[in-house]
Amino acid sequence: MKVKRLGLKGFRGFDEIVLDFDITSERPTVFIGNNGVGKSSILDALAILLSWFISGLKDSNKKRRNILSSSDKAQGIRPNINDIKNEYDAIYQSIKIQYQDKKDYTWSLSTLERDNLGKLESLDKLTDNIRNALRDSILISIPIIVYYTVNRSIPN
Repeated sequence: MKVKRLGLKGFRGFDEIVLDFDITSERPTVFIGNNGVGKSSILDALAILLSWFISGLKDSNKKRRNILSSSDKAQGIRPNINDIKNEYDAIYQSIKIQYQDKKDYTWSLSTLERDNLGKLESLDKLTDNIRNALRDSILISIPIIVYYTVNRSIPN
C-alpha cells in the first residue's frame, strides 16, 4: 500500500494543503523542516486516516460510518476538535492510496458529521476485499502501519 495523496484543510497550522507522494520510487518519503512547520501534524493526519483502514480490517460492521458519535477507539481515531485552526469551523482530511491491486482508494473524514456521509465507501470496499481474501485463504500482503505520537508543545 502506498499513499498517493494527503489533503488537509483547517488542520492545526494548515489552511489547506495537498501533498502528492511519488509512488513510483522505492525510496522512502522523508519530511525535513524546522521545528513547528507541521511535519508531525502531517504524520498525525496520516495516522488518523490510516486508523480507519486498520479498523476496517478488524471489523466489517458498517457502524464505523458514524465517525464522531462513537467513543470506541477501535473504530478509528477521530479528528480532534482541538486541532481545528482558529478561522475554520471544521477539519477536513482526505487520503488516496494505491493498494497492491494497483487500484486507487480514497476516503475522507471531517469533524462535521454531515460531511462524513458516504466518505468511507471506497475504504469499505478495500477492507472487505482484504478480509474476504484472508477468509478464503488467499495469500495477500497486508501493510504494516507503525506510528508513535509525538506529544510536545511548540512555544510561540
